[in-house]
Amino acid sequence: MVLLDLLSRKDVYLEAAHVNYGKRGIESDLDQQLVAQKCKELGIRLHTHIAERDDWGSGNFQEQARNIRYTFFNRIRAERNLPWLALAHHRDDLTETAVLKIFRGGANQALSAMTIIDFRRKIYRPLLAYTRLEIEAYARRHKITWREDASNKESDYARNLLRNDLFPALDTATPGWRNNLQHVLQRLETADELTRHILAVYANEQQDALPVDILQQFSVTTRLTILHRFIAGHEPEITTGLLHQAALLLNAQPGRQVRISPQLTLWRESEKLQLIKNDQAALSPEQVRITITSTPDQAALRKPGSLWLDQEKVSKPLHFRAWQPADKILPLGMQGHVSVADLLTNRKIASSQKKQAIVAITFDGKICAVIFPHPDQTGQIGCISHPYRITNESVSALEITTEPST
Repeated sequence: MVLLDLLSRKDVYLEAAHVNYGKRGIESDLDQQLVAQKCKELGIRLHTHIAERDDWGSGNFQEQARNIRYTFFNRIRAERNLPWLALAHHRDDLTETAVLKIFRGGANQALSAMTIIDFRRKIYRPLLAYTRLEIEAYARRHKITWREDASNKESDYARNLLRNDLFPALDTATPGWRNNLQHVLQRLETADELTRHILAVYANEQQDALPVDILQQFSVTTRLTILHRFIAGHEPEITTGLLHQAALLLNAQPGRQVRISPQLTLWRESEKLQLIKNDQAALSPEQVRITITSTPDQAALRKPGSLWLDQEKVSKPLHFRAWQPADKILPLGMQGHVSVADLLTNRKIASSQKKQAIVAITFDGKICAVIFPHPDQTGQIGCISHPYRITNESVSALEITTEPST
């Protein structure tokens, strides 16, 4: 209610959003009525969401409530084209969140993640510098009515246990501990800025690949901090156990991996750690283009971006499929067959993307080409089989190219 009052005094356009979880019966309805009455007085449009049974899953109530809340808020912001989301978090919330994350093994940036202005998520927390007592004093001074959630007085949840039992005991035994904690969080924010700078300098442009030799220059603790920030840019929730598993990849063989979440996997490549989305699409046969043309000159044959086959040597039609462990090919210029797996390794195709390569199969079941998921170090998009090469006697050519996925 204080946040609503403060923002209504500014020359900004506002819309309000309220979630009724329905967990406290009539009390929840009275909360909603109070917000609706205030918005009507101020002439502010109100969006209300009443949580239904389908909204709730299993597990921690507070975490589920948070997910419901943010999903609703972000939907309204998108539908109404509103640039920022203002939240009423205050300094005591910041303290509780930091202590909870310390107990749960959070890393530096996790402890100091709540800021007044979050540019990445477009979140504004104007009350974050003020304590609950200061906000209540403001409400009394301006005769603002608010309602207390009676469940906050029950220590059934970890946050309430801190608020109702641990923090009052610390206030008595160690006065000033809250300010001291804030100073620690400020120093952690400084350390986090340095970590972000390291990633900005050494990680790739997409911030999904990090050189191993750079990480190995730092102490074990600093490596964990850098790794956490690196991964958190794509998957904010990472446990301490997974973080330590990720750090072990620094001394692992290329091809090893750690599944960070259902959506993300961290791979050890030869010289870097690479984050790959688990739903990243493999190279699709639909991206392959086949053109029959006249025999190219030597300059065209050497140009990256195309694979050239002698059109008359290829029994058609061609079809494409993902390569299989038993697949072998006789690479151009070589005398013996090699497995497709070894070919991909020799061409330094990233371990995380090898499975995305496809093979071209002739009508009589022979592999005439391997198409890489990305160009190799020389820029080649694949490798042809020696028997299907262009020679001086070739009359026409079959050109294979690929198109980027959309």
